Amino acid sequence: MSDTADRARRAETGIGRDPQLQRELLLRDRPRLVGLTLLTLLRAAGVLLIAEGLARGITAAVAGDAGPVMDAPLLLLAGGILARIVAEWATRVVAARTGSGIKAEQRRGLLGALLRPGVDTPRVALLAGRRLDELDRYFLDVVPATLGVAVVPAAVLVRVLGADLLSTIILVLTLPLVPVFLALVGMHTRDEVARASTALDRLAAHLVELARGLPVIVGLGRLDEQRTALTGIAERHRRATVRTLRTAFLSALVLELIATISVAVVAVVIGIRLIGGALPLETALLVLVLAPECFAPFRALGSAFHAAEDGLDALRRARMLISGGREPEQIVAHRVALDDADAMPAVRLAGVSVTYVEPRESEEAERNDPTTPHPPVGRTPALARMDAEHRGPGLIAVTARSGGGKSTLLTLLADRLAPEALVLGEVTTPAPAAVARQHPRTTEPRVLDELLLWSDGAEGASRAMAERLGLLPLLGHDPATLSPGELRRLAVARAALRLDAGARMAVLDEPSSQLDAASAATVRGLIHELAAEHLVVVATHDPLLVALADRRWSLDDTASAIPATTADEPGSLAARGAEAGTPSAVLPTAMAARERQAQPADRAISTAHEAEPDDETALRASRPRLAAIATLLAPELPRLLVAAVLGAAATASAAALTGVSGWLIVRAGEHVAIMYLLVAIVGVRFFGIARAVLRYLERLFGHDAALRGAARLRGRLWSALAALGPGYRRATRSGETLDMLVGVADTVRDLLPRVVTPVLGAALSLAAWIAASAIVLPDSLAVTLPAALFALVAAPVTTLLADGAATRRIEVERAELLRGAATAGDAADELVPAGLADRALTALRGTASRLTRAEHRGSFAAGAGSAVVLAALGVATVLLLDLSARAVAAGSLTGPFVAVLALLPLALIEAGESAVDAARRAPALVDALGRIAAVPTGSTAEPTRSTRRASATTTVHDAQLPAGDAIAASSGRDLDGSPALVLDGVALRWPGGSRVVDGLDAVATPSQWLVVDGPSGSGKSTLLSAVLGQLAPEEGRILLPETPTTAAPANPASPHEGPRVTWAPQDAHVFDASLRANLRLGRPAADAPDDDELIEVLHRVGLGRVLDARDGLDTRVGAGGAALSGGERQRLAVARTLLSRADVVLIDEPTAHLDAATASALLAELRSALDGRIVVLVSHDPGAAEPGDLRLTLGAGATHRQPLLVL
Repeated sequence: MSDTADRARRAETGIGRDPQLQRELLLRDRPRLVGLTLLTLLRAAGVLLIAEGLARGITAAVAGDAGPVMDAPLLLLAGGILARIVAEWATRVVAARTGSGIKAEQRRGLLGALLRPGVDTPRVALLAGRRLDELDRYFLDVVPATLGVAVVPAAVLVRVLGADLLSTIILVLTLPLVPVFLALVGMHTRDEVARASTALDRLAAHLVELARGLPVIVGLGRLDEQRTALTGIAERHRRATVRTLRTAFLSALVLELIATISVAVVAVVIGIRLIGGALPLETALLVLVLAPECFAPFRALGSAFHAAEDGLDALRRARMLISGGREPEQIVAHRVALDDADAMPAVRLAGVSVTYVEPRESEEAERNDPTTPHPPVGRTPALARMDAEHRGPGLIAVTARSGGGKSTLLTLLADRLAPEALVLGEVTTPAPAAVARQHPRTTEPRVLDELLLWSDGAEGASRAMAERLGLLPLLGHDPATLSPGELRRLAVARAALRLDAGARMAVLDEPSSQLDAASAATVRGLIHELAAEHLVVVATHDPLLVALADRRWSLDDTASAIPATTADEPGSLAARGAEAGTPSAVLPTAMAARERQAQPADRAISTAHEAEPDDETALRASRPRLAAIATLLAPELPRLLVAAVLGAAATASAAALTGVSGWLIVRAGEHVAIMYLLVAIVGVRFFGIARAVLRYLERLFGHDAALRGAARLRGRLWSALAALGPGYRRATRSGETLDMLVGVADTVRDLLPRVVTPVLGAALSLAAWIAASAIVLPDSLAVTLPAALFALVAAPVTTLLADGAATRRIEVERAELLRGAATAGDAADELVPAGLADRALTALRGTASRLTRAEHRGSFAAGAGSAVVLAALGVATVLLLDLSARAVAAGSLTGPFVAVLALLPLALIEAGESAVDAARRAPALVDALGRIAAVPTGSTAEPTRSTRRASATTTVHDAQLPAGDAIAASSGRDLDGSPALVLDGVALRWPGGSRVVDGLDAVATPSQWLVVDGPSGSGKSTLLSAVLGQLAPEEGRILLPETPTTAAPANPASPHEGPRVTWAPQDAHVFDASLRANLRLGRPAADAPDDDELIEVLHRVGLGRVLDARDGLDTRVGAGGAALSGGERQRLAVARTLLSRADVVLIDEPTAHLDAATASALLAELRSALDGRIVVLVSHDPGAAEPGDLRLTLGAGATHRQPLLVL
């Protein structure tokens, strides 16, 4: 990497300003900083008292003194333990509350930044919802360790200096090595963490892109390839994280080795001096106990600092986002002024031009990855020197060819252009404005709640508007389950209600698109009425809506009048359909037979919607049995067990190091020859090195297992979401995707090594302590066994009781904040202009406040559990010291083993505290695993050939086929033997719901398209799902052709394997990538189209102008196709479908968002390109069908079977 690029990257992430940032954090809350300093002094006093008590007590016990002589040492020891208990518990509480305050402040800023135009919603939501919580490690570990470095070594050195000058010199000479290595390794770790954080941001955005494009991926048959791509990205993220962890853990290893070698040098020197009688035993023991405490704060700081780097990096990124420093620089500020609020609403544009900055170059490796998000892209000017003005109420129709800048103009009027936009000229617009976008976003759980939000709680008006627009039966439904047409009507209803609530202008983008004739007429009538009292600006291709306008703003270079082609004139699409004489069969659905009735919101359940999968039930089922959770963890259990054994061995090595060192000192105090101490001297070095190496390996194995498990579970979640196919509409919500695929999976990743391995490691370590103590002194069982039970059982139980539901509540509120932030960010372009931003922020800040309160409650729990561990093992130390003194006096124990028994319990405190922390986190891990286990895996969302045929042929209608039936009995063929798609008496229902389609008969052949229409919710998309293989018929059968209808590809590596179905859904998602990458999704990688094919298909769908005006096939389309107009996005999706070699092509509303001429041309190109293939076309366009097609109108009659029409 070049120096310039490195400096730029450091400037972006804030790397290089850590000291300043840390000083600011430390000084942010001075009263609490003073309190933490006092508590650190108390802890240092406790360390000194414990050392004094142990030194005096062991010396007295070795001398055979028991009874009153031991009282003073035991009191010192007890006092030191009590001081340490109070200091550590209070430190955790104060530090946790300090961190909560900082996080709350940053969350408030992030939530405000979330609503800015052009913000990266997944990244901001992830920061606010999860990544800021990594700061806990900084305040709980780094801050106390930093204060400990400033206080404890100084206090220890002063005390050691008063006892032994030579030992002090050794410590002073070795101690500076620790911060030197800490800084050297730390700088590298910081860079690695920044790269890993960037990778996590990309992974989150990638997952959101995958979920939003799920219907496209399934429809094009590319699910397996995208699953492989997801696995690859997760694996790269795992490797990057493991590299970071290796560096961080290597730092801890170096610090452990330095501390171990230094203490070993001190121990050996003391031992040699004891042999010669140059040092009293009590002084030697005091130095031995205090020497490790001199290094302990540095070890803790090194380990904690690297563990907290994620939190510091998240804080740096959050501050950049809040300040706007990470947002693309705006060349010229938007000059959008507000009109006089007391006068009539007015819109004025004077010399307005809008262009976009040039795109930043992407890496070559990313060019053909259509699901990897990239920065927003530049394009040619969208508006050029526009002058227009209107004052007062009225309807302004904005017209232009597809891609002519209509949506850009409407976005400018709402003042929501992204920062990349360069705006010249002056704009005056009313505010607030009710906005209805081409692709509306919702925030509330029910349709009624959505309407109440936009109407300021006017329930009567909301119900009346719902009734007028045919939404009354849907009031109790989640907006995520609505069809595109129903969602568009909901957006118009919201805008109308917002005008009544005080908005001064409505901005509507294609309000009548994707609607049946009756619904479109209702919407046009409503808009016309609104324009009598309000200013309404609409962008539309609907000639009937344009005819109602008071003023028309044409963005085309030529036309400025209403086009001559209307629905009633010869040559129009509508007239062409009427002249065609297209045979039609008006086929009923179960919904139409019952005629949706207006019901109260809590009972308004339309059959079409109640039949769809219950997403809330699917994702939030009751907590599964522990056996199901164990099954989820099974693949990672071997590595976790290895990590637990390594952790137990590391703890045992640390305890052995302490015990052998104590034995060595006491034995040397007996003035024996050095040859009797050589084994102990070697043992000190061995256990010291083993502790560091084993801890390093334990951390690597544990975290690697967690990362592998998270990647595997993330893949499982993706497969489960995909298995629900088109019925899983909630997957397209950023919040749900981030919560499940990132939030829940990362919770498992973070908690697995902190829950599973510490508990097993602590259990093994305490068991080894009990056994070793019993071997040395059998009577010690009466002390060690209860102490171990208290540390391993009572302390975790105390933690859970003290915590209550705080930890679980933290995870719940964190997930809710993540979902809410992502949802609000997606809807910001509608919420902010409408004046609803404060309400959205209030709800999010309420969630953030509940999260902070839960964190405050949880801060007491960890301290309480740790206090029990310290008390249990501290009391054990006191009792074992007293018991050892009595045993020595009785002649049943030798002096050196007194030090072993007395020092071992304190060496196990860290293991006990880890078990307590694991117990505190365990409920959150169980909940996360429970949510994953509750997601039904189902069958794959990309049925194989045999599966699809089985689902279509084995469920056969019992009724007799009507006379003259043209369905072949064994396969999909017409009467003349040509390949056909055959629907024979098909009845459809989603699991757990009512029938959506009933008694459906039809045939589509390569020469006869099947054209389906009907009102929103009549079952059109359900029918396509069944043909695609996502929904097996409840009755009847769906037959596909036995032989391919298209020629085999030239590429022999990808042979054509029988019938395949491809699907182009409504509002098909366009991925944030290049034109080339989006188009290549149309075929498998082994049969990828070349550039000539891609260019040809773009010209066929009318995108040659886009191709020529920009960067050719390398033109990037932006997030969700933001750099394209609605019509251009639709045509790109159609072009992608045309590249498929499927035998059966399902096309849903291909002419949505297109002007009449472009729509007619596109349909003609579709006819030409799909010649020889079987096509099912869903469209409200009356001119979509041609002579010879079979036209089906769903939802228009009583429920009964109709004869099949073969034409």
